[in-house]
Amino acid sequence: MKSKMSGFTLVEMIGVLAIIGILAAVATPRIFEAIRESRVSAFVEDVSTIRTAVTSYYKDTGQFPIHNGLSANANQHQLIRQGTAVAGWKGPYLGQELVNEFKPGSNLLVTTGTAAANQFDFDGNGTADTTGTSSFIQIDGLTADQAMRISDALDKDGAVTTGGKAWFTGGRVKTNNGAAPAATATNVVLFVHIASN
Repeated sequence: MKSKMSGFTLVEMIGVLAIIGILAAVATPRIFEAIRESRVSAFVEDVSTIRTAVTSYYKDTGQFPIHNGLSANANQHQLIRQGTAVAGWKGPYLGQELVNEFKPGSNLLVTTGTAAANQFDFDGNGTADTTGTSSFIQIDGLTADQAMRISDALDKDGAVTTGGKAWFTGGRVKTNNGAAPAATATNVVLFVHIASN
């Protein structure tokens, strides 16, 4: 008497593997897209937190902070600890160190500037709307797509690619040189306006 063996046939197993392969091929790009979008969303939330910290620091000290999580210089961590004595400092203003989630090991810093390159044209008319000192976030190592998505999330201008209102030059977000990065660029530096005096 022969016993009947149960199990899957080779054809059934190949069919199941083909279905799994098709599902993986369809799902993988969507998963990576969701990861990209979550990084942008997290950064937009970080901008709000940093803006609050910078505003509080300015209110307490009368000056804008310098904060660079990658720096060994104790004076460049002013939102978390006080290096040299700063009158009125009541920090820490941030709960943790700033980290570039887009490209770990690259800059995500809060800095200030008075030069024309550090001014912002909010309305895109070709004239800087900030004068004096601007406090801004500098984030390095972005792809062109990530930079445009951040600008779009903060300024709603990602579709604008020409003129003074282009995403890379007008508004609160701009590339460090105010020029459009190549579509394949992988080391875009973005400035995000925080405050001005």
